[in-house]
Amino acid sequence: RWGADATSLAAIQRLGDSKTRVVVAGQQPALLAGPLLVLYKTLAAIRLCTQLEERHHDLRFVPVFWVASEDHDFDEVRRALWAGHNGLQEGVLFSSREAAPGAMVGRLPTKELLPILIENIDSSTLKTEFHSEVLEQLKRAYGGGADFETGFCRLVRALLAGTGLVVVSPRMEWARRRSAPILA
Repeated sequence: RWGADATSLAAIQRLGDSKTRVVVAGQQPALLAGPLLVLYKTLAAIRLCTQLEERHHDLRFVPVFWVASEDHDFDEVRRALWAGHNGLQEGVLFSSREAAPGAMVGRLPTKELLPILIENIDSSTLKTEFHSEVLEQLKRAYGGGADFETGFCRLVRALLAGTGLVVVSPRMEWARRRSAPILA
């Protein structure tokens, strides 16, 4: 549902092999894939897998991104910032009626936010050769009634296609089932 490509699907298959190890990065879902730190952490996990495979030829390494969608710190994820065409910082601050104290950020809907986000980015950024594609990528990621988790995961998947990144959420039924005994 998040658009995993063939490389990531192959990496998922490798997870069942006893010679496979994982390198995990993670963050709660945020607008526009969150602060740049999120992408740096994810790219570092992907790169570390490559380096480890070069050193340990008998093992396979898979980068895994843990989406902490059960996090409840809405203030931490409700803002998206970018450089505007005038050189100043532009952004959007999301307010949600459903962001009650203690509510999981992953479940927050983005339907009302998407048109505002697209309009603000469209009007405040330079019209480069990438402009239209960026807007389309955001529409695909956050469209169709996506919640914070889904939009975030679709965008991360699209940005890091071909890297073998596996994205995992605690909201996935299989993850809930398998983690319950550990937490108990």
